[in-house]
Amino acid sequence: MILKIILFWLFAIAALAGAVSVVIAKHPMRAALGLLLNFFSLGIIYILLKAPFLGIAQIIVYAGGIVVFILMAISLLGLRQIPGDRDLSARGFFSILITLAALFGALGVLLFIRLPANPSQDVGAKELGQELLGPMLIPFEIASFVLLVGMVAAVALTRTRREK
Repeated sequence: MILKIILFWLFAIAALAGAVSVVIAKHPMRAALGLLLNFFSLGIIYILLKAPFLGIAQIIVYAGGIVVFILMAISLLGLRQIPGDRDLSARGFFSILITLAALFGALGVLLFIRLPANPSQDVGAKELGQELLGPMLIPFEIASFVLLVGMVAAVALTRTRREK
């Protein structure tokens, strides 16, 4: 039990570190690697919380698929380091205020939430598959088509730049 708690907090800190690195990284490749750390850590947390199917799906689909797709797009586009300019205008000030309001709102929810005494049963892979491939089949296929269009567009943009 103590080992699970230690592992939970270790991977929670790793997930937070990955999320922070996505936001503050100046190089897109480092931001994508921070996203990989975040997704992988969340998958392990799901496994520790007795949701192994969700954890493995998180690792395979997001850490293994989406991040690889993002890394490929960054490589194909040849993105370089993002300039380090800071927006100190009114727009930047209001974005900081909105971010702080969202942070304090989330912290307020976490501090004052009351969890149910007996949580519901874990949803199995069969029920999740029936839900995803039953009524949610069309949105699922639309999402895969949008990802395909994005990949083709990235290749087309890179090819046009190289020819010029």
